[in-house]
Amino acid sequence: MNGTDQKIGQAPANNPDELTKLLEIELIQKRAEWQRATARNKNLKTFSILFLFLIVLGGLAAFYFTFMKVSEGKQNRPPAAAQP
Repeated sequence: MNGTDQKIGQAPANNPDELTKLLEIELIQKRAEWQRATARNKNLKTFSILFLFLIVLGGLAAFYFTFMKVSEGKQNRPPAAAQP
């Protein structure tokens, strides 16, 4: 073995090129991890807004049908007999 060979798993000696390559690989991995996390959060945010929109839409539909039922009941009510 040569004195410049490094053992597997051992940190590189003060070799700037090797340190730069390792740092670049680590940063690429972290960037990919951040992008996955951002995409996951974006999907969650989209589904949350869609769910809220559906809840509001359902509430408006319930209010509309309730209002129509009440106003229909008022129109079909027989007129009150005049009291003497």
